[in-house]
Formats: sequence, C-alpha cells, structure tokens
Amino acid sequence: MTGAPLLPGADTVVILEEARRRDGCLIVDHPVPKGRHIRRQGEDVERGRTVIPVGKRIRPAEVALLASLGIFRVKIFRPPRVAILVTGNELIGADQPLKSGAIRDSNSWALEGYLSLMGLPVLNCGVVPDGERPLPVLQHLEELRKRLWVGLGAVVLGTTASFAWVGRILAWLKKPAEVALP
Repeated sequence: MTGAPLLPGADTVVILEEARRRDGCLIVDHPVPKGRHIRRQGEDVERGRTVIPVGKRIRPAEVALLASLGIFRVKIFRPPRVAILVTGNELIGADQPLKSGAIRDSNSWALEGYLSLMGLPVLNCGVVPDGERPLPVLQHLEELRKRLWVGLGAVVLGTTASFAWVGRILAWLKKPAEVALP
C-alpha cells in the first residue's frame, strides 16, 4: 500500500507490477536491491533547508509542497500594481487620427506590455495634454493610491499649469487630506 509503514524487519518493497502470485506464493522474477521503493520520513527535505525562496510565485506545486510539510499559512505579498500616465501636448492616443505636429503615444503601450509580461496589473491612464486638468487621473483617484506610478513625459519650465497638477497629484498621493487638486 502506498505510504504504508513497513512491517517489522522489512527493508525493501516490491511493487505489484513487478510480482505475481502462483499457488499462494509471491513470485519475483528479478533481483530486487535492498531499500528499493523505500522513502524514509523526512528524506525529501533536509532540516533547515529553504524549500521555497522568498519572491517565488506560489503555484499549485508550491501549495502541495507546503501542505506536505504541514504548512498551511504563509506570509505573501502581492506584486505591485502599476499606473501609467503620459503627459505632453504633442502626444495623442493610438486610437486618434494623426494631426500635423502630433506624435502617437507608443511608449506607454510598450511599457504596459513589458509590465504585463512580468505579470503586473497595469492601469494605463492615457495621455494628458500639458496644462489641462488631468481627467484620466481624476477618474481613477482611489485606485491610483494603491499603485506604483510611472509617468512618461516631461514638464517644460514654461508650462507651469502642467507642473502644478503633476506636483499636486504626487502630493495628494502622499498626503491626500492636505492637497486640493485643480
């Protein structure tokens, strides 16, 4: 029987597929090495050995390993969730018609793709023109508190309105009660 304790004095197991019965006797047609099909208690993992390193994704195989060791609660962390915001008057969304002097945003799409390949949940807030109220951000304020932020774009010294809302949003994320958005 799989997993059954050995009978006193036994040192080897012959599996059913390697034996047959004849006239009330057990027949094994080949030599069986001593200790075959024996698993000693605790031999699968040495005492003090790390079985699952920190940072490894817990999948069904790891859950089974933990259960076999009698571990049913572990401390885990969720991968960071990422928000992407693109700024710039010259940038337009990939779904918008191309106008003279405009550039389609491609960096946020590439970044979103790379982050998704890493298994990170991504919220792409879209393109916000300089100096405008950041509507894509305002639509997701509560969700954004729970995410790592990635900003793509630059704030030119002359566009103080753009810089003002970027600064206010960053401050709001740190101290929401003290900052009023534009």
